[in-house]
Amino acid sequence: MRITKVVLSLLLGTLLVSAFACSQEPSPTPTPTPVPTIAYNDMNTGGDAGNNMETAARISLTASGTGYLNEVPGDNQDYYTFNISAPGTINVSMTPSFGANFNLCLKNPTGTTVASSNRSGYEKESISYQVAETEYWFVGVDQEAGSGNYSLSISFNPIFQNDMNTGGDAGNTPETAASIALPATGTGYLDEAIVDSWDYYTFLITAPGTINVSMTPSFGANFDLYLEDPYGTTRASSTKAGYQPDTISYNNSTTGYWFVRVEQEAGSGNYSLSISFE
Repeated sequence: MRITKVVLSLLLGTLLVSAFACSQEPSPTPTPTPVPTIAYNDMNTGGDAGNNMETAARISLTASGTGYLNEVPGDNQDYYTFNISAPGTINVSMTPSFGANFNLCLKNPTGTTVASSNRSGYEKESISYQVAETEYWFVGVDQEAGSGNYSLSISFNPIFQNDMNTGGDAGNTPETAASIALPATGTGYLDEAIVDSWDYYTFLITAPGTINVSMTPSFGANFDLYLEDPYGTTRASSTKAGYQPDTISYNNSTTGYWFVRVEQEAGSGNYSLSISFE
């Protein structure tokens, strides 16, 4: 009888221990380590520059600052946009942090890449590009390898023209010709890179006489000279090769507004121009 009680006691103890073991709380799942939040302030914009042209961060010229690219969360491109209001040269430089390889590109207002710099490693990337289109342009910083900060500098050097002391660029057509009074002497500028390949000047002739025109391009350039009557017909021209002086002397009997056209044949630079009437 005592043996039976002992066995029952042992069995009850085993059941109690099993029940206690089953009633224990399961072990908690470890909490993952939180990913640190990146406080973006790309080029002092207060946030992350967009990954495409549509979401580009707008900045002003001249701009200098830093940005951040991180391949892990998919932030592998930064785009910036700025307004160009006159012909000139865009200068861009970008240096990635040690261990990263970022590339640099410049896009025109239509989204076409017109210049890029793709050096290996964390070398400095730089672009210098002459522009004629006055609209919003774009700079892109592209993550090639690694993550980290980069320094970015964007500047613009406008081309100030004062063709024949008119305070600006002489027009490319008779309708936009710069009006001058005779006699006139001064300088002008033509540049094939910014699509400024013609300069038109117009002046009033009120009596018959001789129109004298002389033009000398700067060294290394080849510009030609044309004289057009009030109806747009070319009456005389001078198209010497190289940077030799071009001259015209034309006996005229037609009154009205005449035109002188200086045309870029090759190269870019200044020219001297003299127009008289006798």
